Amino acid sequence: MKSLRILAVAAATLAAPAFAQSWYAGVSAGASRSEVDSGRIDADLAGLGFLTSSTTSDTSGSTWRIFAGARILPWLDVEAYYADLGKTNWDSAVTPPGTLSARIESKAFGATAIASLAPVERLRLFAKLGVASTDADASFSASGFVELAQGSTSKRQTSAVYGVGAQYAITPRVSLRAEYDVHDKVGSDEMGGRFRVQSATLGLVLPF
Repeated sequence: MKSLRILAVAAATLAAPAFAQSWYAGVSAGASRSEVDSGRIDADLAGLGFLTSSTTSDTSGSTWRIFAGARILPWLDVEAYYADLGKTNWDSAVTPPGTLSARIESKAFGATAIASLAPVERLRLFAKLGVASTDADASFSASGFVELAQGSTSKRQTSAVYGVGAQYAITPRVSLRAEYDVHDKVGSDEMGGRFRVQSATLGLVLPF
């Protein structure tokens, strides 16, 4: 519960306790997908003098997060979260013969404003918009005529976050949440270009 308390404190910085109508915390997990620009990677390799290159990628992965927030209006929440955004892999084969591979792990700590409406009892539909500090850690490997200037690199930057979802109250104390969100411009040019991470998660929300 210590991590949830830390997130609750972060959410409180966005909404003074005097305005909070209720507090909640939760955890969710699901699938993530990144968008690797294979064309950019091939163009960068051509700029380094390779005659041909072919890049393939594995952009699907798993994601999980913990979050805490406060309801400040009947239709408006503020929320803080930590998310493991999963892994992104790409591999390039080049001529003269060689290979270059990258393995990128991404995570984010952010805050969002969540606007919702309740079309029927127990069900809330919502949209969210916010900002996150994202960390991308890349490790590289090479073979053949490809020589590495460095074996790893990291990039921290600010990313926009947006998404939609639905939350259903199973009981007065437990709600089920499904959501889809996007972290924009994760990573760096040194990793093959910035990329978006899309996540679809299912989780539980508990008031406290």
